[in-house]
This record gives sequence, C-alpha cells and structure tokens, in this order.
Amino acid sequence: MHRHFASFILAILALLPLASRAQNAVGSWEVMSNYGIDRADIIDTKDRVYFCAGGSLFHYDKTTDETYSYNLSNGLSDVNVTAIYRNYDRNCTVVIYDNSNIDVVGDDNTIVNLSDIKDAASVSDKTIYQVAFDGDDMYVATAFGLVRYDLKRNAVKESGMYGIPVRGVTAMGGHVVIGTDTALYALSTSQRINDFSRFRKLYSTRCSLLDSPSADMVVVSEGVDNWTRMYRVDFDNYTAAHQQSWLYMGANVRFKRFGEYHAMTVNNTVRLYKADDEGRIVSHELSLSPKLSDVNVFVAGNGSGAGNDLWYVNEWGLGHLTFSTPYAQVNNAEKDTNFTIDRQPSYPMGTSIHGGPMRLAATDRGIYATYNAQSRFPSHDGYRTLMSINLINNGFTTNLTPLKGEYTLTNSVSDNRLYAPHHVVVDPTDPSTLYLPTWFEGIWKVKDGKVVAKYDHTNSPIDKSWPCSVEDVSFDANGNLWIISQNFTTEIEDVAVLPAAKNKANSCTADDWIVLNFPDFGTCGSRDSKIVHLKHSKNKNLAIITQTFGDKNVIVYDTKGTSALSDDQFVMFNQFTDQDGKSFGPYSVLSIAEDRDGNVWLGTECGIIVAHNLRKMVTEKKYEVERVKVPRNDGSSLADYLLDNQVVRAIAVDAGNKKWIATNTSGAYYVSADGREIFNNFTRDNSLIPSDAVEDIACDTRNSDVYFATGNGLAIYHSTVAPSAKDFSEVYAYPNPVRPDYNGWITIKGLMDNSLVKIADTAGNVFLQTRSEGGMVIWDGCNAAGERVATGVYYVFASQNEGEASNGAVAKILVVK
Repeated sequence: MHRHFASFILAILALLPLASRAQNAVGSWEVMSNYGIDRADIIDTKDRVYFCAGGSLFHYDKTTDETYSYNLSNGLSDVNVTAIYRNYDRNCTVVIYDNSNIDVVGDDNTIVNLSDIKDAASVSDKTIYQVAFDGDDMYVATAFGLVRYDLKRNAVKESGMYGIPVRGVTAMGGHVVIGTDTALYALSTSQRINDFSRFRKLYSTRCSLLDSPSADMVVVSEGVDNWTRMYRVDFDNYTAAHQQSWLYMGANVRFKRFGEYHAMTVNNTVRLYKADDEGRIVSHELSLSPKLSDVNVFVAGNGSGAGNDLWYVNEWGLGHLTFSTPYAQVNNAEKDTNFTIDRQPSYPMGTSIHGGPMRLAATDRGIYATYNAQSRFPSHDGYRTLMSINLINNGFTTNLTPLKGEYTLTNSVSDNRLYAPHHVVVDPTDPSTLYLPTWFEGIWKVKDGKVVAKYDHTNSPIDKSWPCSVEDVSFDANGNLWIISQNFTTEIEDVAVLPAAKNKANSCTADDWIVLNFPDFGTCGSRDSKIVHLKHSKNKNLAIITQTFGDKNVIVYDTKGTSALSDDQFVMFNQFTDQDGKSFGPYSVLSIAEDRDGNVWLGTECGIIVAHNLRKMVTEKKYEVERVKVPRNDGSSLADYLLDNQVVRAIAVDAGNKKWIATNTSGAYYVSADGREIFNNFTRDNSLIPSDAVEDIACDTRNSDVYFATGNGLAIYHSTVAPSAKDFSEVYAYPNPVRPDYNGWITIKGLMDNSLVKIADTAGNVFLQTRSEGGMVIWDGCNAAGERVATGVYYVFASQNEGEASNGAVAKILVVK
C-alpha cells in the first residue's frame, strides 16, 4: 500500500464515529445467563468457586475477583443445569442438565460433551440422580441403572440396565456402592457393572443420596421427610452396621467436600464429619443463623489455609464468610456468632430473575424483565417464586427489586416474602414507574426499585379471600388505570378503573374506583386474562379485555374518550367468523398486539387471529377476523393457517411491521407484516434460544435487538430491522472500517422510515439502491456482479422520496479489500 494512501485511510479512521465500532453483527445472538436460587449448587476449589443457580453455570476466579458465565454462546452444550459434581483428582467439574445431557468442564476451560445418556434410544426415563468418581472412572446413577465413564477417553466404559432406579452412588474402599429405593449394594471396582446380580446387598434402607467420608463409612440421605444415617461397611462379609443418625430431611441435603472433611449441608446448617486416626468418625455442626438466615442457602468450602472459611450462594448471589477459629474448634456455644461475612453476596452478570425471565416490557430506558407467577396456557404455578425485577440496557442488567423492609405485606399467606408478579407494566408517562400485578398482594407501584404505592383489598375493590390476585393492568388515553382481578368471593372476574388523578396522587380508597359491570363475563379461574388499550388512530378509545377460562369471552370496549360511563359501549363474544364465513371458537386469547397499520393480532391457544376492524365489532356486532393463511408454495395452491393449533404466548411488532411470535413448544417465529410468509422459525436446534417454550418477546424501541424470554434464560437476536430516526443527522455504519477478513453484513442505522438509500463510490457509481425497513439497511459490500468492492471510501446517500434530492452523503464507509 502506498504511504500517502495509508495516511489517507488512517485519517478516515480518525473521523469514524466511535459508537459504530462496537456493534453486534446482524443475525448474531447473545445469551444472558439467568441467576435464581432454584436448581442451585456450589463447589469450592483451590482457585475457583463453581456454582449453578437458576439453571445456569458460573465460576468465580479467586485470583482475578471476576465471575465467568457459561452458556450456549461460549461452549456449553445445553441449558437448564440441575447439578454439578467435582472430580478433585482430575481438576474437572461435571455438569448435569435436566435432559440428562452431561458436560465436563476443565479448569483449563475445555468443555467436553457426553451425550450418551441423553441420546440413549432404548430407555424412556433417563433421569440422573447422582455422580461419583474413582480416579478416571465416573459412575452415574440413573433411573434405569448405572453408567460408568472413562474420563481419560471421555467415553462410556460400560453400563448396566437394571430395570430399577439407582438413586445414589459413591466409590469407597475399592468398591462402588449404590442405593436404591429399598437397599444398599456394593460391587468391587474391578468387576463389570453390566449385570445387577453381581452386586451384593449391604443393608435394607431407602436411599436418595450417598457419601463416603472414609473407606468403610457411608452416609445415606433417605429422601424427603426421612433421616440421614451413617453406616460402617464390612466389605469382607458385605454387611453394614448403623452408626448414627441426624434429623436432616432429605429434600435439601447436599453432600460436599470441605478439604479434609466431608460435609452435609441443609439450608443454614453444615454437618462436618471425617475419620480420625483410629478410623472413627468425628463430626460437629456449623450453624450459619442468624447472620445468614435466608430461606435457601447452599454452601461449600475446601478447607484451604486455616480451614475456617466457606463460600455460599443464596437469593442475592455468591458470598463468602470466615470463622474466627478453624472448623474443628467451633463449638455449640460459638457456632451462631463466630464468623464474619467478608464478601457480601453479589449476582453474576446476567438476569437475576428467580425461575427465569418470562415477562418483558420494552421502553426507551431498556427492557424490563420478570417472572410469571401463574398461567393456564401452559399450566404453570409459580406464585411462591421470589420477585425479581431487572432492567436490561445495552447488555447490562440492573436489579430493581424492592428491598426487604421497604415494603409492607398485607396478606398473611405471603409468608413475609415478596413473590413474583403476573406481569410488568410500564407507566406510559414515566418509564421509570412500574405496575406489578401479583397473586397475593394486589398491585405494587414501583419507581426505580422503590415502592411508591400499593393497591390491594385495603384501598380498592380487589377481593382478598386466600389470594389478592390481579392478573393485568393497563392505561387508557386519559391516564386512567384499568385492572382485571379475580374475585374468589363472587367467583367472577372483576374489571375496575382508578381515575388518573387518584393514581398520580398514590392515595385512594375503595370508593374512588369505578367497577364495570360485565354480566356473565367469566369465572375467576382464569390465569391469563388481559386488558389492552389500543393506540392507533383507527382504534381510538378502544380496549380489548379477555377472560381465558370457562366461556373464554372477549370484550371490545369503547370509552368514547370520556370519563363518563353513560356513553360507553362494549360487546362481549366468544365466537369469531373468519374470512371464509366459517364460525369458530371459543379460544382463549393469551396475547394481543396492535401493529403499525392498526390491525390487532390475537395470539390464542389455537394459533393466530387478526382483527382488521375492531370498531365494526362494537357498532355492528360483526366479529369478523382473518385466520391468516400461509401458502404451501408446492404447486398445490393450498395453504395452512398460521401456527394452527399452537399455543401463542406473545406477539411483538418490529419497526418494519413484521411480527415476532412466541409459542409454547415450537420456539419463535418471524413472519411478514401480513403473516403470509414465514421467514424463520428459531428453535433450540438452529439458534441460541435457551428453550422452545418461549414465554415472551420484546423488540427494543431503540435498536434492532429482539429479546426472547424463557425459563432457562434470555436470548437477544440482532435483527435486520431498527426503529427509524426523525432526520438523517445521526446515520452511522458498522463495522467501519470493513476489514479484509470481514465477510458479514455492513449495517447502516439511524435512517428515517422507508428511506431511499444509495451507496456509491467517489466516482458516483451506485452499488446498492434499496429502501430502509424502519431506520436500517444492510449491504454485503459487493457490487452488482456480486464481487467485493475495491478498497476505498463509499458514500451513503438517503432521501425520503424517489423524486426528492438526497441530503448529501449521510455516512461514509471505508472498505479495505
């Protein structure tokens, strides 16, 4: 390259906008791991702390003080981690997934997938109950028997199909010991495990988990509502003798290594035990309360240094504490007070939503995310899952969950816990204010993580029998707050309205509410009812109210734009007529989206319905809709209904009026503006969506990102459509410069809607002419012949209309061939 041309390129580089150099490629994915106290476990090693929580895997590096998140985008083979195990002799951590897939994660950051059990075609129940190690051998206890892996070769060594579940496994004294629902059995590690008859019975007892603190001692957790007991094993005679018992119920028992100790952990209690010099078991208890009094605490330690510290995970993240004396010197008098929490728990990067993000709301501040307390489609009861509210902004999350002590619970069955809402609804006049309708506590009004008001049975018509449940809230054009709640006293669904002035004042009484009377609307058995006030001019003053249980009624309500009820109109129906004159229904309407043309898309338990003229439903009582037909394009002239018989959980509309559709079992669909063409069906098999059960979808109002909420975490797709700008003052392109090794799309953003865009060289040769979708176009960097353009600077020209002069070059792109 000539020196003066190189200087020219460097000068152009200096003029390029810095913001354009750190953008995500079109068509690429990101995955945000989820953190929650469900499915939690923790392992302490010399340099790292491995932990799983909320179905995700993390490690904390003690030397760098950094936490690393594992997921589909950086090497893991699957989603929904249920347990982790440590082979301390081989410096690797074994990861178990809910579908019985296995990953082996090395401390050198290698990840090896062992999918043999998951892929086994000859068994139906592949549940993995426990994993144990003996050098390079890994024993996996399953619902069908026992599998033995060779971790040197990362392959199955042998397997035993026993016809009964093996609940627990451990390696001790040259033997593999297994536990079933009725007994303990042992087999020399030198023998093959393929035949269950080779095992010798040791003792009749129920087994859930096993641990072996010495070559002849085995600890048995008997399972839910049963004790944990220790036995001494005589392998010469294949007998076992009971030694001692602890009243630690099996539901939350974990077995851990604590350096020279073994440990049994149950909530806030740690029972340490080891063999002394004479082979006897000595044990003592560490209690972590009241300083660490969380309901769910999972702990681990490696006995490093003085052997007086441990790591823990709870609902607030990973923390660390240190005892003033070594474990062995802790006595009952000191155990509650002799430690210091020297690292307050903190969340790893990702979403801190217990149970996984299931509800999304897009705003100019970012994407709000939370859990879904209940639904019937699919059947889901999570109303005792802890509340977590996250704001996701440019890849970073902020936890906006109200803190304990900053809110007042009014329902005794809340158990002094703040539980998850049904939805997260944003105040249309203030994106920092959220409304959280819940199962037990009515509605929380939260601003920047602080409770500013609460509507429940004490100041509203919301019924409280056992729950105090509000399913959805919405705002009309005048700022009035509408709610739909469950009245278990009258066994109907109630709809009520709070005038805007009372809501803004954050103070009201039950008499301030207007209760709407909808005879025969429906019973209170619904879990997915919706209220949506529409915004397009052709739907002015219209709202849709749905009842998803029993008669599955739909109400179209016209407020006439006034606060008086006397001029309001509404119709209620549960039967539709499609474009072919066919009647169908009733369908539960689970999601509602208004597109940019004022068409209303209804996601139901049986697919998609599109209402093109809602006002006619009110004025003429004609319940005509379109069941969108997708041509098969196979020469038959036949078509299929869009997502026929699929449960549609959510619909989002992007800046190009295209639709993103979440389904219960088939992932997410991306379809044309009219729905008659399916562009993509994103699933676990062809994308980084963490689950085919997609709960919600949101299109970012500021860029081209599309968010997919699942119980296994959040995925972000960088699409080809971005919101439009008001003018051409902030158009930019990325990547810029386009380097020789880059073969992806070049993206131009910040355009006005439906702009005419031309890309030309310095001589005026036009290489691309197209229309923007929303505010974005993409270019492959090629000329009309499909060849990569030469090194040089290329100009982006944009205008609003064909005959209108462009605003000159609105952006420059440097291509280096």
